[in-house]
Amino acid sequence: MPLRRQDKQKMVDEFKSLIDNSSGFLVFDYRGLNVSQISALRRKVRESNSTLRIIRNRMLKLAVSDQPYQEINQILTGPSAVIFAGPDPVAPAKALVDYAKDFEFVKIKGGVVNGRFMDAGQVELLSKVPPLEQLQAKILGGIKAPASNILGGIKGLSNKLHGLMKAYVEKLEQAA
Repeated sequence: MPLRRQDKQKMVDEFKSLIDNSSGFLVFDYRGLNVSQISALRRKVRESNSTLRIIRNRMLKLAVSDQPYQEINQILTGPSAVIFAGPDPVAPAKALVDYAKDFEFVKIKGGVVNGRFMDAGQVELLSKVPPLEQLQAKILGGIKAPASNILGGIKGLSNKLHGLMKAYVEKLEQAA
Protein backbone atom coordinates (compact mmCIF):
# COMPACT_ATOMS: atom_id res chain seq x y z
CA MET A 1 0.00 0.00 0.00
CA PRO A 2 1.54 3.33 -1.04
CA LEU A 3 2.14 5.99 1.55
CA ARG A 4 0.10 9.16 1.52
CA ARG A 5 1.86 12.48 1.07
CA GLN A 6 1.32 13.49 4.71
CA ASP A 7 2.74 10.15 5.91
CA LYS A 8 5.81 10.70 3.77
CA GLN A 9 6.24 14.23 5.14
CA LYS A 10 5.89 12.90 8.68
CA MET A 11 8.61 10.32 7.96
CA VAL A 12 10.94 12.97 6.49
CA ASP A 13 10.35 15.21 9.52
CA GLU A 14 11.10 12.31 11.87
CA PHE A 15 14.38 11.59 10.06
CA LYS A 16 15.33 15.28 10.17
CA SER A 17 14.67 15.33 13.91
CA LEU A 18 16.72 12.17 14.47
CA ILE A 19 19.59 13.62 12.42
CA ASP A 20 19.49 16.94 14.28
CA ASN A 21 19.51 15.20 17.67
CA SER A 22 22.32 12.76 16.90
CA SER A 23 26.06 12.98 16.46
CA GLY A 24 25.74 11.11 13.18
CA PHE A 25 24.16 8.17 11.42
CA LEU A 26 25.36 4.94 9.86
CA VAL A 27 23.71 3.29 6.84
CA PHE A 28 23.86 -0.45 6.21
CA ASP A 29 22.21 -3.16 4.12
CA TYR A 30 20.24 -5.56 6.31
CA ARG A 31 19.11 -7.94 3.52
CA GLY A 32 19.17 -11.54 4.72
CA LEU A 33 18.60 -10.84 8.41
CA ASN A 34 15.44 -12.16 10.00
CA VAL A 35 13.32 -10.27 12.50
CA SER A 36 14.97 -11.78 15.59
CA GLN A 37 18.45 -10.91 14.27
CA ILE A 38 17.44 -7.32 13.55
CA SER A 39 15.85 -7.13 17.00
CA ALA A 40 19.10 -8.36 18.57
CA LEU A 41 21.04 -5.66 16.69
CA ARG A 42 18.44 -3.09 17.72
CA ARG A 43 18.95 -4.02 21.40
CA LYS A 44 22.73 -3.82 21.02
CA VAL A 45 22.42 -0.39 19.41
CA ARG A 46 19.98 0.82 22.06
CA GLU A 47 22.62 0.08 24.74
CA SER A 48 24.74 2.83 23.15
CA ASN A 49 21.88 5.38 23.39
CA SER A 50 21.28 5.12 19.65
CA THR A 51 18.30 4.28 17.46
CA LEU A 52 18.00 1.82 14.60
CA ARG A 53 15.40 2.45 11.90
CA ILE A 54 14.53 0.61 8.70
CA ILE A 55 14.17 3.42 6.18
CA ARG A 56 12.99 4.31 2.75
CA ASN A 57 15.98 5.68 0.89
CA ARG A 58 13.95 8.40 -0.79
CA MET A 59 12.68 9.71 2.56
CA LEU A 60 16.22 9.92 3.99
CA LYS A 61 17.42 11.64 0.82
CA LEU A 62 14.71 14.25 1.31
CA ALA A 63 15.64 14.61 5.00
CA VAL A 64 19.29 15.39 4.17
CA SER A 65 18.61 17.44 1.03
CA ASP A 66 19.57 20.70 2.79
CA GLN A 67 22.75 19.24 4.37
CA PRO A 68 26.29 19.69 2.99
CA TYR A 69 27.04 15.95 2.84
CA GLN A 70 25.26 15.03 -0.39
CA GLU A 71 27.67 12.09 -0.96
CA ILE A 72 25.28 10.10 1.23
CA ASN A 73 22.87 9.87 -1.72
CA GLN A 74 25.31 7.57 -3.54
CA ILE A 75 25.01 4.85 -0.89
CA LEU A 76 21.24 5.05 -0.45
CA THR A 77 20.37 2.18 -2.78
CA GLY A 78 18.66 -1.12 -2.06
CA PRO A 79 17.25 -2.05 1.33
CA SER A 80 18.75 0.22 3.96
CA ALA A 81 18.66 0.58 7.69
CA VAL A 82 20.11 3.49 9.63
CA ILE A 83 21.57 3.78 13.10
CA PHE A 84 21.14 7.30 14.45
CA ALA A 85 23.97 7.71 16.98
CA GLY A 86 23.53 9.17 20.41
CA PRO A 87 26.13 11.55 21.88
CA ASP A 88 28.98 9.12 21.13
CA PRO A 89 29.15 7.96 17.49
CA VAL A 90 31.85 5.39 18.27
CA ALA A 91 29.69 3.01 20.31
CA PRO A 92 27.06 2.34 17.62
CA ALA A 93 29.85 2.01 15.01
CA LYS A 94 31.48 -0.66 17.19
CA ALA A 95 28.14 -2.44 17.60
CA LEU A 96 27.47 -2.41 13.85
CA VAL A 97 30.97 -3.54 12.86
CA ASP A 98 30.92 -6.35 15.45
CA TYR A 99 27.51 -7.44 14.21
CA ALA A 100 28.65 -7.32 10.58
CA LYS A 101 31.52 -9.69 11.47
CA ASP A 102 29.02 -12.25 12.81
CA PHE A 103 26.56 -11.94 9.90
CA GLU A 104 27.96 -11.64 6.40
CA PHE A 105 24.54 -10.39 5.24
CA VAL A 106 25.12 -7.06 6.96
CA LYS A 107 26.98 -4.73 4.60
CA ILE A 108 28.03 -1.35 5.96
CA LYS A 109 27.46 1.30 3.30
CA GLY A 110 28.76 4.39 5.08
CA GLY A 111 27.44 7.23 7.15
CA VAL A 112 27.80 10.74 8.44
CA VAL A 113 29.52 11.67 11.70
CA ASN A 114 29.62 15.25 12.94
CA GLY A 115 28.54 16.54 9.53
CA ARG A 116 31.21 14.62 7.61
CA PHE A 117 30.52 11.80 5.14
CA MET A 118 32.29 8.50 5.83
CA ASP A 119 32.52 5.46 3.57
CA ALA A 120 32.38 1.88 4.88
CA GLY A 121 36.14 1.74 5.52
CA GLN A 122 36.07 4.93 7.55
CA VAL A 123 33.15 3.59 9.62
CA GLU A 124 35.29 0.54 10.42
CA LEU A 125 38.15 2.80 11.47
CA LEU A 126 35.74 4.80 13.63
CA SER A 127 34.74 1.61 15.42
CA LYS A 128 38.36 1.13 16.52
CA VAL A 129 38.53 4.52 18.27
CA PRO A 130 38.29 4.26 22.07
CA PRO A 131 34.95 5.31 23.59
CA LEU A 132 34.35 8.99 24.33
CA GLU A 133 34.77 8.54 28.10
CA GLN A 134 38.23 6.98 27.63
CA LEU A 135 39.31 9.76 25.28
CA GLN A 136 38.14 12.39 27.74
CA ALA A 137 39.99 10.63 30.57
CA LYS A 138 43.20 10.54 28.51
CA ILE A 139 42.91 14.24 27.70
CA LEU A 140 42.27 15.14 31.33
CA GLY A 141 45.18 12.94 32.38
CA GLY A 142 47.42 14.74 29.89
CA ILE A 143 46.29 18.13 31.17
CA LYS A 144 46.67 17.08 34.81
CA ALA A 145 50.10 15.42 34.45
CA PRO A 146 52.26 18.57 34.23
CA ALA A 147 50.53 20.15 37.23
CA SER A 148 50.95 16.93 39.22
CA ASN A 149 54.64 16.78 38.29
CA ILE A 150 55.21 20.38 39.37
CA LEU A 151 53.34 19.77 42.61
CA GLY A 152 55.39 16.63 43.24
CA GLY A 153 58.60 18.57 42.60
CA ILE A 154 57.60 21.35 44.99
CA LYS A 155 56.60 18.82 47.63
CA GLY A 156 59.92 17.02 47.17
CA LEU A 157 61.84 20.30 47.59
CA SER A 158 59.90 21.20 50.72
CA ASN A 159 60.64 17.74 52.18
CA LYS A 160 64.36 18.18 51.40
CA LEU A 161 64.36 21.66 52.90
CA HIS A 162 62.63 20.32 56.02
CA GLY A 163 65.22 17.54 56.27
CA LEU A 164 68.11 19.99 55.89
CA MET A 165 66.71 22.32 58.54
CA LYS A 166 66.15 19.41 60.92
CA ALA A 167 69.74 18.20 60.39
CA TYR A 168 71.06 21.74 60.96
CA VAL A 169 69.06 22.04 64.20
CA GLU A 170 70.45 18.69 65.39
CA LYS A 171 74.00 19.81 64.50
CA LEU A 172 73.52 23.03 66.50
CA GLU A 173 72.13 21.10 69.46
CA GLN A 174 75.15 18.76 69.42
CA ALA A 175 77.56 21.71 69.19
CA ALA A 176 75.94 23.43 72.17
